[in-house]
Amino acid sequence: MKKIIKHLAKEEEEKRKRDYLESLKLDFGKVLNISKELTQLIDRANAPIFGVDTGGNVNEWNKKVEQITGFTKAEVMGHNLVQTRITEEFKQSVQEVLNEALKGNETSNYEVPLFTKNGERVVVLLNATTRRNPQGKIIGVVGVGQDITELDQSRSEKEETNLRLEEANQHKSKFISSMSHELRTPLNGILGFTELLKSEHFGNINETQRDFVIQIENSGKHLLELISGLLDVAKIDSGSMLVDLEICKPQDIFLSVVGLIQPQLAEKTINLKQLIDPTVEDIVCDMRKVKQIMVNLISNAIKYTSENGTIEIILTKEPGLIRIIVSDNGIGISKKDQEIIFDEFAQANRSRDEALGGTGIGLALSRRLVELHGGEIGVESEEEKGSKFWFTIPVRNAPEEKPKFKAIEPEINLNFPKGYSILVVEDNQTNLDMIKYLLSIHNHQVSVARNGKEAISKAQSIKPNLILMDIRMPIMDGLEATKIFREMDFFTNTPIIALTASAGENSREDCLNAGCTDHISKPIQSSELFSMLKLYLKPAIKKKERESK
Repeated sequence: MKKIIKHLAKEEEEKRKRDYLESLKLDFGKVLNISKELTQLIDRANAPIFGVDTGGNVNEWNKKVEQITGFTKAEVMGHNLVQTRITEEFKQSVQEVLNEALKGNETSNYEVPLFTKNGERVVVLLNATTRRNPQGKIIGVVGVGQDITELDQSRSEKEETNLRLEEANQHKSKFISSMSHELRTPLNGILGFTELLKSEHFGNINETQRDFVIQIENSGKHLLELISGLLDVAKIDSGSMLVDLEICKPQDIFLSVVGLIQPQLAEKTINLKQLIDPTVEDIVCDMRKVKQIMVNLISNAIKYTSENGTIEIILTKEPGLIRIIVSDNGIGISKKDQEIIFDEFAQANRSRDEALGGTGIGLALSRRLVELHGGEIGVESEEEKGSKFWFTIPVRNAPEEKPKFKAIEPEINLNFPKGYSILVVEDNQTNLDMIKYLLSIHNHQVSVARNGKEAISKAQSIKPNLILMDIRMPIMDGLEATKIFREMDFFTNTPIIALTASAGENSREDCLNAGCTDHISKPIQSSELFSMLKLYLKPAIKKKERESK
């Protein structure tokens, strides 16, 4: 009888695991559908987008171009753009722009007059960009434009034009922030539950199931990297990303970067060497962005360096600039591929790069971030011998110190905290469940609230040791709730950790200025969450002691 019961229990456990894996696959499918919708946005974009091959024949024509010209995609595909769609007096100049793009020289803000199916003249402000195949060969030109017909007809309306452009940028910024939230939120659940399943804390899984979980995790991380990179590039293009200059210690930057990439180093047993010019005491830069550049470059080096390989990080000072070098003894890059490696979605070997987790966006984003600083980026490489990526940061005077709120000074708790009262404020059920499971590993007493108003009421009752506060919620958002908490005597020093999926450049700063103690971006990694708890939970303020005050 005992054997039968044991057998039935085992079957029930296997069924539960299979059902759980199926639910994960369904959630991941939802994210993939969102990714497909992003692709469809190109065709639905509120901007004319068209493409031509090396012969000048049309091979792309989105719905906005159809709307502006009256010509459908079927009517123009395969026809010469200049000869059939450009007004006579501008055929030569437009052809010259396309010829330059076919040589690799991009053109921006060029006015292209087109004629419609009804014979009317419309003007498009065009950005012509070279198209290359995965091998770097030029295969055509893509044009992304803006209909400025009305502006062309009335140049005197400059103020109105500027207002429209400003509004467009605002809408774009809102779209970027919204898309970031909508995409990161389901990814938070997928990656979080996948990590929990892989840890086997809630039950063992077999090797086949583990392989499935790892595939889901790798696909989710790949999608997250791609989404994050694309959103950052979009922010830079829209002008919504600025550099926040501060005085930084090179040692602090290097230490933080090494901590972030340590797991990747450990996987391949990479030997990391660091060399900092002792004459460089301070660097004036945006520390978060410089760290992002370095992480991108080092992660790239790790991907293409063999087991037990060596990566060197070198910081030197030159007249008027700081130079940071990341070199490796990996597979190297051909001369041909070095010319395109900093372009969006450019990959030297697509099948190999994708197999290694490359997205084709990391180096392009690094270039944009370096240029935001007014610096330069480049690469020196030889196949089978390794690569040396470098970037520069101009030497600047120290910026004026910005007024900042008085942050709560954390005490590092060397013993991992267990059994604390934690309030989780989150309106997404999947994310709420995931955080609760993570916290249960260390026996924390978890209470939940689904908006800021409910959180205030619940916190006054339970007096939590720490609050995990989602920012975007109905009824009352996390920023407003945090401000109210900080006005209440009891919660003046309660650690409040912001949880946000927003891509807004100032999202972290907004959280801190509202009174949040710290900030975690979604998708939440268990290691980051546990490190945050270790930093801010203090043994002296357990729940019973707080209630006795």
